[in-house]
Amino acid sequence: MTLLSVITAVHPSHIGWLDTCGASILSQELPQGWSLEWCVQLDDNAKASHHDPRVKVASNHTKLGASHSRNMAAARAQGDVFMHLDADDVLLSGALRHILEIYADDTVSWVAVRVDDIVGKDIVKHPHELSGVIEPGVVSSMWLSSGRLPFHSAAFTMRRDAFFTAGCYPALVAAEDVGLVLAVSDHSRGVVLKDTLAQYRKWSLQTTASSTSYTDLRPLCVQLLTEAIKARQGLEL
Repeated sequence: MTLLSVITAVHPSHIGWLDTCGASILSQELPQGWSLEWCVQLDDNAKASHHDPRVKVASNHTKLGASHSRNMAAARAQGDVFMHLDADDVLLSGALRHILEIYADDTVSWVAVRVDDIVGKDIVKHPHELSGVIEPGVVSSMWLSSGRLPFHSAAFTMRRDAFFTAGCYPALVAAEDVGLVLAVSDHSRGVVLKDTLAQYRKWSLQTTASSTSYTDLRPLCVQLLTEAIKARQGLEL
């Protein structure tokens, strides 16, 4: 049996969305031969419990932030493939079956999907500039040209060895998932699906909307990501 580990870090402000997120995961149909676990990592004083045996809940017992919380969940995860999904986001019906079937190809190390934004009661299409089989370095080259990913980082999946080869989640404010996607896609071949299989919630208490320092810190995060890409690709720093 091949195991998928869904990694979710939960800040106290996001706890109200956790049941919706979990329902979207635990109701998924999986390809034959696959099973899943949901690794939930509670940050700061967040509290949650679940009786489904597929749900593995643990607490930091202190405030560590998103990247450290995700790494703590990854350390507990037993899966052959990892997915990160935020507590306020959801998978659409059929998402995991569609994604996991791609891993029948042993040359594929990661899969990205099209993700729509939830803005209030509206669903908004997020830019999606890439699809098909993607060779190593393509995503990072597009990042260097535009300063952003050519697809959404939510619901990104990767093989376990690709995750650890990339060095886990970097400690970057609201960009830890982007940093990981860039590192994984630099090291390995992947697939970007054109199908919309997840939804990303935009609301007032998410870090990119509520943090007063985020706007000031983002240029530094972009600089760090750019320098890391250049170092991996042997480009002039």
